[in-house]
Amino acid sequence: MFAFLLLVIHSVCPLLFFTNFTRNPYQTQITLLHLCVLGLMVALLWGFARSPKASGEPFPWRVFWPLGAFTAVCWISWGVSWRAHGDFFRPSILAEGLRVNLFWLVNAVFVLAAGVLTGMELKRRPENALDPDYPTLAGAALFGCGWLFYHRMRLPNPPSASESVIGFLWDPYGFFLWAAFLIFLFYRWKRRGPAVLFWVNYAVGALASIYGIGQYFGVDFIWPRNLNPYGSRAISTFGNPNFLSPYLATLMPSLIVGVWASKSWGSRLIHGLLFFIFEAGLLSTLTRSSWAAALVGAGVTLWLLRRFGDDAPAGADARRPWKSVGVLGAGAVLFFLLWPPGAQKGSPTAVGRLLEVGQVVADEAQAAPPYQPFFQRVLIWSGCWKFVRERPLLGKGWGTLELFYPFYQADLLYNKRFGPLRTHANNGHNELIEVFSQTGFLGAGLFFGFFAVFFIWSVRNIPTLIAPPRRLAACGLIGGLIGMMVDNTLNVSLHFAMPGYLFWWLLGNLAVFYPIPASAAMPASGASPRSRPWARWAAAALGCAVVVAMGVRFSRYWLSEFYYFRGFVLHREGKLNPALDRLLASHRLFPREVNKNYELGNVYARLGDAEKAIWGYTEALKSNAGYDEIFFNRAVLLGSLGRTQEALDDYLASLFINPANLLVYKQLTSTIFLKDTRFYGDMALRVLRRALHFFPNDKEILNNLGSFSLQANRGEEAVAYFIEALKADPSYEITARNLQGLMADYWRKGERSKAEEIRRRWSESVGRAPGLPPR
Repeated sequence: MFAFLLLVIHSVCPLLFFTNFTRNPYQTQITLLHLCVLGLMVALLWGFARSPKASGEPFPWRVFWPLGAFTAVCWISWGVSWRAHGDFFRPSILAEGLRVNLFWLVNAVFVLAAGVLTGMELKRRPENALDPDYPTLAGAALFGCGWLFYHRMRLPNPPSASESVIGFLWDPYGFFLWAAFLIFLFYRWKRRGPAVLFWVNYAVGALASIYGIGQYFGVDFIWPRNLNPYGSRAISTFGNPNFLSPYLATLMPSLIVGVWASKSWGSRLIHGLLFFIFEAGLLSTLTRSSWAAALVGAGVTLWLLRRFGDDAPAGADARRPWKSVGVLGAGAVLFFLLWPPGAQKGSPTAVGRLLEVGQVVADEAQAAPPYQPFFQRVLIWSGCWKFVRERPLLGKGWGTLELFYPFYQADLLYNKRFGPLRTHANNGHNELIEVFSQTGFLGAGLFFGFFAVFFIWSVRNIPTLIAPPRRLAACGLIGGLIGMMVDNTLNVSLHFAMPGYLFWWLLGNLAVFYPIPASAAMPASGASPRSRPWARWAAAALGCAVVVAMGVRFSRYWLSEFYYFRGFVLHREGKLNPALDRLLASHRLFPREVNKNYELGNVYARLGDAEKAIWGYTEALKSNAGYDEIFFNRAVLLGSLGRTQEALDDYLASLFINPANLLVYKQLTSTIFLKDTRFYGDMALRVLRRALHFFPNDKEILNNLGSFSLQANRGEEAVAYFIEALKADPSYEITARNLQGLMADYWRKGERSKAEEIRRRWSESVGRAPGLPPR
């Protein structure tokens, strides 16, 4: 079972995606990955319960102590955050924190354990992972060719209103392809053991790269049309170019090691061919952070080979490995320089994409907006740094970045450089900022201290690996893992399922490459729980119960996503009642997810049920209270029910999160401020002056500012605002009437000089003004 689950993770999860099952096409592969990892943990617990003593090499518990300490800090920071905030935020803190903490446990800690167990099994077997597995590559190629006929052989899509999960998932031809491939891989495992997993990774990377290259050039090998939502940037089967690229960049250093260590031209050729396929796939994603990751990973690997790879292949010139790597490097550079643009109009070449970075230092006075990919990250980092300044020891709370970031971004938007770059920020786009902002100095120190110590220890202990293949493989793994960390200085790949899984699984393998002293393992005798069968079974039962509960949660979330997407599609088709049924089913399965609850509120609103729509929006805010549009929609409905104060609070909350939303200013003014100008006059002036920063030429805002200023006996300010409104639109009759009325009022009061001054300014600014009465 352990072998089968690992094969499913490494072969099915990166390649399985559905375009019409959930809104995110990769949600099914994420759920399958997590369920398989939990299955691995059940197998581990079962083995723990059955075995009274540790057998073979001791388990390297030392790898888990720092991560266990970091996890404890995460939970403490999460709990402190929940306690420090008011009742309004607590449901969101609980929902978001639970989501992130479960992902961390399953996709990092549990995966690390799976990698350690795989590495221990690999050490017990004689197979060399560097030796090419030609049958696995051939089987993968045949499997890939089978999908060329899928769009002709598959069953027709069910109607959008269908509630049959099996109807969307089941396809006889696709099932045959997957079943045949898994049976073949299981056979290869029996022949070669866990070493086959490395070649499964290479085969999967090659298939994903080839599919992504096709997308880049406008060709889809599986579906009748190109479904790529990122323009020419390849997403392949990963759902996002930023998920595919680090997966490839992490594996490429090991392919360099394969070229270096090859003892035959066939082995050298297959490693080199895979390297160039991976490079082409990487270039097709146009992800520069992963390009840097591949480059740094290759550099670290070559440095390690230079230092520790002194065993040249038998019977060969000692310079031959370096000649092979030199040819590979020259080809890689040439490949990069000659890489063409994609099929979509305006797609850059690889060189052009790299040269875009020069826009970072462009003159601020230029009319063009600042370079978005960089300055939007600076905006995110600036907002996250406020977390640290506010709570330096424990941060804002693990799992709360997406929830709280929009509130800390708001004042930064007044900076002209950041104003057009507002974002919701699901992640920090820098691993240091990500961890530092949420867990403070304590969490960041543990997290990055672990990596610093681990990589230093890994490099220094390479000479302890007596077997040359293992020593060389360690060079490639270290290079790939460091490359992934480099990628995460600008990317978020550690926080997504497949690239994150690969990182922690390879880290677990590397951790047991080295000899493990007995002192690093938990004692297997004396008072250890291992010596008491009842304690082992009780601990295993408790662990299995927790794991099963996690699996149920992941499954319910996945199924709720299916019903949410059905409701989403039906809503767009105008079928409101069927959409409502699907969205309610989704809410029952998993009530704490912001997008489906927001959609539920929208459907109720369109059906005219304001009270239930308000309930739907409230449920969305309990899931994640960081979305200004939810506050706005709820405010509109509260206002329609006469609940003015509640509506005002939501309007102001929406503007606090996003002060650059013109619609909110106008709706707030028309439905609340103008209904009681005397009561709300001062507030209206404060709010609309803020609006003026973002919309200095909006005639309605300027006119309303003039009206409220006039009511506050600020005649000069009112005139200035009215004149600016007329500059924006000389034919705007409302402002013209207001200004003309003000002139007439001054004239009647005998303040004729003021009236004449207004007429003069009107004429100079707009070019025409009404005449004044005769003296």
